[in-house]
Amino acid sequence: MSKKDYNKQIREFLEEWPISRLSELTLEDYTNNDKTSFIYWLEFKIGVGGIKGGSAYKFGIYKKKDSSIEKIPSYCDTDGEYAWKNKYGHNKDEAFKSVKNIVRKIAVNSRAGDFSDIDDMDFTISVKWKIAFLYNQNKVIPIFKPDVLGNIAISFGMDISNNVTVSKMQEYIFPHIPESMNTIQFAKEMWEKIWCWKKGIIYRKS
Repeated sequence: MSKKDYNKQIREFLEEWPISRLSELTLEDYTNNDKTSFIYWLEFKIGVGGIKGGSAYKFGIYKKKDSSIEKIPSYCDTDGEYAWKNKYGHNKDEAFKSVKNIVRKIAVNSRAGDFSDIDDMDFTISVKWKIAFLYNQNKVIPIFKPDVLGNIAISFGMDISNNVTVSKMQEYIFPHIPESMNTIQFAKEMWEKIWCWKKGIIYRKS
């Protein structure tokens, strides 16, 4: 996908989900299964910084596609219609209130450039940093796996032996982005280099 396509996706996301709307976000807005929800946009409609796959519990709460009450992890609850991580609340309303508050704080802090506060927010790492990226794509590199960021940081000379946070790794890597690149282009090149490292072949810029 081209830089132009990614920028179009991000622009459309921000038009649909401006920070002002996050204060009024409803459970239906966040979770509906009509392919219009906030979490659907995060997972499927924004190609850059992929977070597809895995459990939908990564979003804190989600709407089930059927009403069966299947076996769920001990850290989760369900009422048959919704399922959520029980650390966020005893019922869907409590859980969504907590999740909504966190999502809004991530967006607001990212827009303000307060990235260290995002490290401390109790939310799935890949999801919270994708949200942070979308609300400040010029200051967040769209690579959301800490181990991958760590390898990149090490390649630029960073010591990550003392449980370095994602925001610190992002901060360290950022000055190494060439002036001719934006964060999306840089992330793409880093992923290509990582693929080459794993294959044991020499990276050649396309």
